[in-house]
Amino acid sequence: MITTERLPEIADHVWEYGEAEAIEITPPVGVDPLPAEWQEKLGPYQFNKPYIAEVEDVHLAGPALVGVKDGDVILDTAYYGRLDLWERNYPHFEMARDAMKRPAKEIELAVSFGGVWSHNYFHWVLDTLPKIEALREYSIETGNYPIILLEHEPPAFVFESLEPLEYGYVTNEDYHYHIESLVVPQNRRKFGIVPPGVVDYLRKLYPSDVMYSTPDLYITRKEARNRRVENEEELTDYLLERGYSVKMTERSSFAEQRDMCAGAENIISPHGAGLANMVWADNPKIVELVTPDYSNPCGWLIAAGKGWDYGFVMCESLPGENMRVDIGKLHDVCEMV
Repeated sequence: MITTERLPEIADHVWEYGEAEAIEITPPVGVDPLPAEWQEKLGPYQFNKPYIAEVEDVHLAGPALVGVKDGDVILDTAYYGRLDLWERNYPHFEMARDAMKRPAKEIELAVSFGGVWSHNYFHWVLDTLPKIEALREYSIETGNYPIILLEHEPPAFVFESLEPLEYGYVTNEDYHYHIESLVVPQNRRKFGIVPPGVVDYLRKLYPSDVMYSTPDLYITRKEARNRRVENEEELTDYLLERGYSVKMTERSSFAEQRDMCAGAENIISPHGAGLANMVWADNPKIVELVTPDYSNPCGWLIAAGKGWDYGFVMCESLPGENMRVDIGKLHDVCEMV
């Protein structure tokens, strides 16, 4: 297994860029006990300077474009540098091995923007788009512009976010590519934490000229498959009375999602990909709706990395990862944030 730590050892060239960063993850605001998974994230973290590796003679294979060098998996390709994702998504490696039985399409210089979750908006914004900074540093160093490899039939937001860039891209139609030189940016999100410099870079990369959101924003998941608020009519009545604007991201373009959050000062949302849009705001206050059955801390860790005010409301768990919100509890948390 070629981990993030081992990658420089097998690379043909390595370049550092950017700055080292140190942060302190402090407890979020809430009236409920902090989940154990969240407790484990508290404390100081050090992020070394990120790097770009160039690795020769690599295969990218399968629907997730798994990187394989001499029969070994490069975790910083399809698996965001995370060994736990390789274990949880092992079938993607099996599909990659099957795909490698086909003749390979040859590409001289490439970078992979595929991955086991590259179709998910959250992972596209927080795990994949930060690779653009590394890619541009690579081009400055070498004068070369790698072709970007995307998954097969990517969502619309993928094309919309790549449109203003100077790099060409192709979609994964052949499922097996032999790359003479593969550019592998180190994955920036570690321990689930997004370094604050990554958020700053994304805001510079995609500046918003139009801010049509109100300062107070509620992001609904009413058309999502899961993590919906079952008493959302009661919730939205409460929020509308307080001047909140209700927005849905599922039907919105990349630019619309950016713009709707760019002017937000207060954001309330159930846990979900739409909450990744907090990165477009300038020092917002965040209140996230979670449940005991699904309390992934990734939203909190974005805000905590930047030092933004963040509160969580532990809601009643319902089937399908859905939830019922205690309005009184929400009111208390909003007053505390």
